[in-house]
Amino acid sequence: MKIDSTNEEEILHDLRISYKLTRFDDTVIFFCTAPDGLTFDLQIDRQTISLWRILAEDWAETANRLTFRWRLVRPFVCGISFEVTTERDLLFSCVVPRQTVSDNDFGSLVAEFCQTLTRLDQCLDQPYGGDNDV
Repeated sequence: MKIDSTNEEEILHDLRISYKLTRFDDTVIFFCTAPDGLTFDLQIDRQTISLWRILAEDWAETANRLTFRWRLVRPFVCGISFEVTTERDLLFSCVVPRQTVSDNDFGSLVAEFCQTLTRLDQCLDQPYGGDNDV
């Protein structure tokens, strides 16, 4: 049975986030672009909502100069991670159990993820390290 993503599509539209949609039997993947040009990916399956983006390619060049602190605005039960991929890219992701996210919370989750990505991009653009509040 295909996943119904109608509500999520409407919320992305309300947030003025454009996307390309790919459907599979058990998941839907959105390749998203926010109004400010920020890009990220969103996956919805029967169990989870996952958002992610590669923050930096060839992470080895900048790995020793950044420290991040994460602060959630809303009390989502979620897993947040930074991962260095096998290609040495830095991947930032957030995974939330789907049943814990209402339509209103989904919009807030996507908006907060976009705000955090924007801040992370700003931190990565800084020429010198130090603590960067996200």
